[in-house]
Formats: sequence, C-alpha cells, structure tokens
Amino acid sequence: MLVVRLPASVAVEPPPLADAAPVPQVTRRTFTRSSTVGSEKRRASPPVPSLGHGKLAYEVPAQGALPAYAVESDNRERDLGRLYKSLWEARRIAVVCGAGVSVSPPANIPDFRSATGLFARLKERFPHAGLTSGKDLFDARLFQSESSTALFYAMMAELKDMADAAQPTLFHHWLKRLDMEGRLQRVYTQNIDGLEEKAGLTLGVGSGEALVSGSKRKRTGRAWQRSQSDSAVLSASHEAPAPQPLFPRAIPLHGNLSSLSCMLCSHTQTLDAARDVRARDALETLRRGDPVWCERCETADELRTSAGLRSRGIGRMKINVVLYHGENDTAEHVGACVERDLLGLRDPQEPDVPETPAESRARERRMRAAPMPVVEESKDDVGDLSMSAGDVPADNALASAFEEDVKPAREVPAPPAEPAKPRRRKPMPPDLLVVAGTSLKVPGTKRIVREFAKACRARDTGKAHAPVRVVYMNYDFPSAASEWAGVFDMWVQGDVQRTALGLCAPWPHRPLADPAMETLIAQHTWQALAASDTKRKPRADGTLRLKSGKLSTAPRTAGKPARRARALA
Repeated sequence: MLVVRLPASVAVEPPPLADAAPVPQVTRRTFTRSSTVGSEKRRASPPVPSLGHGKLAYEVPAQGALPAYAVESDNRERDLGRLYKSLWEARRIAVVCGAGVSVSPPANIPDFRSATGLFARLKERFPHAGLTSGKDLFDARLFQSESSTALFYAMMAELKDMADAAQPTLFHHWLKRLDMEGRLQRVYTQNIDGLEEKAGLTLGVGSGEALVSGSKRKRTGRAWQRSQSDSAVLSASHEAPAPQPLFPRAIPLHGNLSSLSCMLCSHTQTLDAARDVRARDALETLRRGDPVWCERCETADELRTSAGLRSRGIGRMKINVVLYHGENDTAEHVGACVERDLLGLRDPQEPDVPETPAESRARERRMRAAPMPVVEESKDDVGDLSMSAGDVPADNALASAFEEDVKPAREVPAPPAEPAKPRRRKPMPPDLLVVAGTSLKVPGTKRIVREFAKACRARDTGKAHAPVRVVYMNYDFPSAASEWAGVFDMWVQGDVQRTALGLCAPWPHRPLADPAMETLIAQHTWQALAASDTKRKPRADGTLRLKSGKLSTAPRTAGKPARRARALA
C-alpha cells in the first residue's frame, strides 16, 4: 500500500455567493476537526447556496506510525497524478463513506468515535446517566429504561436539527459530479444526515420489487399484459409513470433521520418539519424526551374499543436508524443491491457509461475507415400523367378521378403496438473503490469493502502495472491495520475535502456548470499532475521511451550491419 501525505495549502477564499435575502442572526454551534463539541457563535444562518464552504485551509497530517506493509511515497505529485488518471479512466466507481465526510463546513456534523466525537460528547453531557460511552445511547437495549429512552429521544431530535441545518460538503458535490458524468455506480454511506440527497443524489434502499428475481419480474409483467380485467383496462387508459431504477444512487447502511416508523404496525411518518405540521409536533415531543405515539394505532384502538373488542395497544414511533443489538429492516435490500453491483448488473433506466479513451480512439478509427455513403440524386417519380395511363379508357379517366375523390378511404386498422422491450445492458462490475471518512469498525461495512476490492482487482489479474483500484481517504488509518493488508492500493492521508477537490475534473464548456465552483476546481485540481505524468520523457541519449519493443528511434543504417553480423554468426 502506497501512502501519500497531502501537503499544507494556503487558505483559499471561495468566490462570493449570489445576492440573497438577509437572514436573521441566530446562535449556532461551529465544529472543527480538533473539537467536535463545538463553540457557540453569534452569526447569520447560511442560506442554501451551491457553494458556501468557508476558507479551505488544510492541515498537514501528523507523522504517525504506518502499517508494516505501507510504503510512503517519494514523489507526491507523480502519485497524485497517477490517482487522478486512474479515477478519470474508471467508469464504474463505488464509494463507501463515513462520518468523516460531514465534519467539515458547511455540514459541521460531529463524528462518532474520535476522542472529541459524539460518543465522548454525550458521556460528558450526561454524567449521571451511567453511560460507559455515548455508544450506549445507540444500543437497542436502552428502551428497557425510561431515563435512557428519554435521553435517546432528545439526542435524536438534536441530531435531526443539525442535519437540517447542514449543507453538502465538497465531497458530496464531487459525488454528484461523478453521477452527472455517468461514472458513479453506487454510494454506500454510513451517515444518517441525508446530505447525499441534498447534493442531488437519490437516497433510499429501493422498493420491494428490487427483492424479486429478474425472471420472476418478467413473468409478472407478461401476466399483467395478458390480463383483460377492468383494472387492466383502467390502468391502460392512464399514462404509466416512468420506470425507475431498482435501487437509488446512494444507499444508507445505517438508516436516516428523515422518517419515523411504528414499532407495532410499521406505519411510517415523515420528519420533514418544513413541509409537514405533524413532523414539527413530533420533533417537539422528542426534544422533551417523550415518545411519539402512532396515530394509526390510536385510530384502530378507538375503533376496537368502541366495538367492544379487546385493545391491542398503541405503538411507539422510532426514528429509522440502525441501533446496536437491534434489527436492521433494510438489510435484505442492501444485500440485494451489493450483489447486483458486484456482478455489474445494470438497469435499463440507468444512464449510459462514458467511453474509455481506447474505445473513443477505436470509434474514431472506424468512422474514418468507413466509406462515405453515396446519395444518388433522382427526380421525383410522379408516374404517368397521360390520359391513357392504366386500364381506364381515355374518355372515362377524368370521371373516374372524381369518383375516387368522392369515395371515402377505407381505414385499415393499425396492428396492436407491442410493448417495447427494455434494452439489455452489458454487465460492468466496479473498476474503482473509494473508501473515505470511515474508521471501518462495523463488520458489515468491512465485508462490503473487501468484496468490492476483490471485484475491482479481478480485471487486473496477471498485469504487471495495474492502475489504482482501491483508495482510502482519511487522516487516520483503521486501528486494526493487519486486517487490511493487501486490500488498499493507496492511502491519501489528509483532508477528505481537499482530496475530493483535487480529483474533480473541470467542466469549462458544460452549460449547467457553476462558474464559481469551476473557478475553485481549476485552482486546486490535480489534472495537470496527471498530464505531466503521461508525457514521455527522453532518455539520456536523446531517444524516446516507446512502449513497443519492435520500434526504435535509432537510424536504420546503424542497425543493418549489426543484424547482418548476427545472421552470419
């Protein structure tokens, strides 16, 4: 594994934002990497701009102990250019990210496991709760105690407020750029803040149809087309909705804070306080440490008691996040998505994957070699306009023409239109894995990383000089370093946001590109490093380094006597 330490960079002021309405002054907590507890400052709430990241100041990573199998880079620019080139040539990029991608401005969401993270912060905040760690508040066994349950509700309401106030970071915008380029296969996020959705990516675990096998979905579709029931006729009269991919682009591995679900009847309720009045009432109830009761269970219980039936109870609403020692209701959906991505299966509704440089050159060669089609100019064939044309006598030709105009044309019923078959796409397994901002402590996430790393390297078997296939971006390496021997090709040690900004490809001529964002990317991208690395440099004798051994830059006269001497010998 190659270790590349990012250098320190001078603070960069982002371009000014567009004019916006004045916002009131509010008290908010600001978080930094060194202190996730935060400090209260009186400042204006940031609007929802396309770029609002504050100063881009990056620290130099501390000189810590490296794993035994790690080798530190002796040429940082060359290796960063190699990473940029590998990412630029990749077409199916899988990303596994954690809390480290959301701690920077303008998100300012603290991480969990660091010395100043959320777990340590909660333990200091509730000293009389008997917590060995803040991790205890994310354990499903806390519902056995009313006091710990009240702390859990209050903490979740605070996290929801922080997630609503947070805005996507540079890393999230980089993911959206990869998606717009058609090169992002999937994002598996451990975060529950939903910033991927704010950045423009679809977020979720898919519908129940995603768990049905492909052959069964086809049989179900054919049976529905053969149905002649009234419901089939009514559904055919309405325009069918556009088909959606089986899985969204971003998959939350540990749930999200966007909804509540009943623990008794599985009824769901949104937590979007900006659009739903019930969501605001639910958040106020959680802030007080009180449970939110299910409205559907209350209605059903009233109907049962009024009818003289036994009450079945009223369920509590819980936030849809995965807790320790708790059930993961979305595990089956996540497993199905991981299996499809490892095999490279693609939906017909997915966008096209861009061409590789080799495919582009091959297509250009085919276009140049193909003969140009010859278009013969011919006059319009209007037939014979003489009065003696056809079998009609010359005297009756004019009358027959009027009779043909009077006769109505017989309509030929059009054949029934067959439903368009979805186009089949060639399977394309992932060819690059990015792991960013996570300490890799959860067993399920570990397995996902290992399986994707194997799938990315499967195409490089037997190659002497393979590109970078698996890259790890974080300040610190996972604590159990021996478990990751042979998994990562490169570790970029430094700020995740700086790495994402350097890996962005400029869009100088794209119409929907943000000029302020493009200016920032043009100043920090590593594109020039990749271009300088690909240039062929001459040897000391002045000859070029050619890839083919059959070619030579030496004069022909110098080579002929040597070949004749070898032939005579």
